[in-house]
Amino acid sequence: MTEMKKQICILLAGTIMAAAFLSGCGNNEKPAVEKDADSIESREESSQQTEMQENSAEDVETVDLDEPYVLVRKIFTSNDTVTEFGYDENGDKTSETVSYPDKPDETLYREYTTQYQEDGSKIVSESQTMLKTTGESMSSETFEYEYNPDGLLIRKTGFDRNGEYQGEIIYEYDENGNLISQSEGKPGSGISSLARSYEYDDTGKLIKETQFDFDGEINQYFTYEYDENGKQTVKHNYNPAGEEMVDPVVCQWKYEYDGEGRVVDEWRESVEGGHKSEQYQYEYDEYGNVCKKTDVFQKTIYEYLPLSVYLEGK
Repeated sequence: MTEMKKQICILLAGTIMAAAFLSGCGNNEKPAVEKDADSIESREESSQQTEMQENSAEDVETVDLDEPYVLVRKIFTSNDTVTEFGYDENGDKTSETVSYPDKPDETLYREYTTQYQEDGSKIVSESQTMLKTTGESMSSETFEYEYNPDGLLIRKTGFDRNGEYQGEIIYEYDENGNLISQSEGKPGSGISSLARSYEYDDTGKLIKETQFDFDGEINQYFTYEYDENGKQTVKHNYNPAGEEMVDPVVCQWKYEYDGEGRVVDEWRESVEGGHKSEQYQYEYDEYGNVCKKTDVFQKTIYEYLPLSVYLEGK
């Protein structure tokens, strides 16, 4: 059971954490058919802000239907593990279930509770991960997420299984809602240290990310270049002395469209050699909105529904 707990904790962490930056072309550019979704985790995690959408309705581009879509299912095709998400009428996430096709007795379950404040901000509390068949706790920590009235994650606090404070991550934004800094609280000290900082150009594209060590010194930094369509094509990686640590790879995005002019396949590849570093495939519903997205490299399928359709089928 101890070994199973270790495996479960690793898998569940993956369902709420953004992927780390890849080398070469990088992977922080959002696909063309998605809106920017913002979230950040620890020093080892991506500056992409996907977790901010984890506890509420997933925003995907809508055409004829004026309501949010929610991520209802995530499938890891390498082992057919399925993660399903539950929501309330506000589009706030209420549950997360992870099931394994060959281990039905090991289905995992986690609940979320959302409390709205008078100013429109909210606090989302996460339960421990439980074995669904017995209710046995399978995790050693939980998190609490605090969002401002604009829906931006401003604080993530960790607790152990006894509810004791373990640390926190604090997020700050500019007037345009762009993340500009991420600080980490030190348990018992009441002190936060800068972990990452971010800089943007006039159009809101990320042009520099700086990572700091636990003493507040620069550990490394990245700069980014984009094409005329605003798609990231080059990622540079520097050490504190400003020396490039990895030879940059110049990349380009390519697309395939269906008969209605919608992107059905897009990928990033190196200009020299044509080596792919990212690839996404899309399917659309009757409203012309994305209902299924496949991340080819991560071997993950995401399925979406309009919130009202999801609620009708509960």
